[in-house]
Amino acid sequence: MRRFSAVLICAALLAALFCGCAQESEPTIAPVDPGTVTEPTEPDAQPFAGSVTLCRVADGDLNPLTTKSRINFALAGLIYEGLYALDENFEPVPVLAQSASAEGNVWRITLRGDVLFHDGTPLTAQHVAQTLNAARADATGNYYSRLREVQSVTAQDAETVLITLSRPNSLFLSLLNIPIVKDPVSEPLIGTGAFAYDGGDTSRLLPAAGTQTAVREVILRDVSSDEQVVELFESGEVDFVSMDQDDGGKLVIHGTQNAVSYDSTRLFYLGVNVGKNRALAQPLLRLAVSAAADRSAMIDAIIDKAGSATVSALHPSWYLLDGAVEGYELRSAAELLDEAGFEQSDEAGLRLRDGKPLQLTICVNQKSSEKTSAAKLLARDLKRVGIDAVVNALSESDYLTAVRRGDFDLYVGEIKLLPDMDLSALIGSGGALNYGGFSDVAVDEALAALKAQASPESAQALAALLSEKMPVIPLYFGNDMLLSSGNFASSPTPRPGDPYYGLWAYCK
Repeated sequence: MRRFSAVLICAALLAALFCGCAQESEPTIAPVDPGTVTEPTEPDAQPFAGSVTLCRVADGDLNPLTTKSRINFALAGLIYEGLYALDENFEPVPVLAQSASAEGNVWRITLRGDVLFHDGTPLTAQHVAQTLNAARADATGNYYSRLREVQSVTAQDAETVLITLSRPNSLFLSLLNIPIVKDPVSEPLIGTGAFAYDGGDTSRLLPAAGTQTAVREVILRDVSSDEQVVELFESGEVDFVSMDQDDGGKLVIHGTQNAVSYDSTRLFYLGVNVGKNRALAQPLLRLAVSAAADRSAMIDAIIDKAGSATVSALHPSWYLLDGAVEGYELRSAAELLDEAGFEQSDEAGLRLRDGKPLQLTICVNQKSSEKTSAAKLLARDLKRVGIDAVVNALSESDYLTAVRRGDFDLYVGEIKLLPDMDLSALIGSGGALNYGGFSDVAVDEALAALKAQASPESAQALAALLSEKMPVIPLYFGNDMLLSSGNFASSPTPRPGDPYYGLWAYCK
């Protein structure tokens, strides 16, 4: 997690705040634009008056299971809790759950016995079952995708939940950071989190019973446009704005205001057409393209260091991986091209095989400035090693059509991985997003092995195999951000999926 302060933050974060990207669906290749930030300066904290002001979309859905408003979705962690939460390394930690165990494809979750909803009702397994069943029944809801392998959720007794899956998944607890509510159809929804609605007033949150905090109230300021969010933050009328890099617009940061950058599961990558391009069917050429890509330069130039480079498509901060891929041999693009048979060069320096230059087209959605910039930088990197790379910037509809039809050599894509880091849809044989036609028995087996028995060893084995086979060419994981007024004694401590985590502690 990094802190930033700047005169200008190019927050690609605001254009989509009102256009519903909270929903968790099939991983997509939708466009995303970047944020620009600079290094931090220490804020001069002002005495805390006890009130925090955040934004909400008044005419938007406040239900965390269904809302399409990113602003409202970000508030969920203040009001609700899940069975589990994700820490800064995407590791599930128990919250409402006391313990969990799996036998085959059945998970048994034992609840804590001391949890009360905001109205004083004790939490029971029936509440959990009702919430999860509502979430998995709603095909347009925010958690439908991650619960598709759930066959049933039942309350065995007051403190025990049984969740039956269609197949074993040892990483399933990572998917249970789903807000649990007392009644999923009675609004406003009642939760168990650190703050509660002030009775029927959904514009004000008060500390829930037992919450130790200097925050006396959280005021939810109604907003109706991106421009209003920008105006309120720049003027200091709201204290925090949660963003990710597919919002757009410019935000001016003044004085003590700052931004905290933290990890997300949004992977930017190069899709590779191994089915139609004979040259790219060679792993050596895919490795050469990967070796030529200057990921650090991309992160610095496009998102100003707010990201993490990766060569394995698994987040380097993931608790099961925790760093570089063991056994990954960094080889030069030139060496790999030689080994792939492109040893000769023409007068222009382009690599040749059978007298023909090595040419690749990079397909990109021109609507996304971030992806377009990445494509141009990559084309530059490839030309430096003798690959004639051409950027084909298409309209969004033409881009999606080309990718789905397989009309590309390479394409710049993005996928928001679920918290269990499942890559099956993207690189598994026959995967829904495997547009390049990659298929490899060893990769399929490694994906299945990780799901069946999650461990550092199985994660490292998959990461090493992906770095060797390169079914897609990972570029980097983009970070999310929390903009702060800076008038607080401590820095914000956002966590994946919970931008306001710890607000009750650092606002003092």
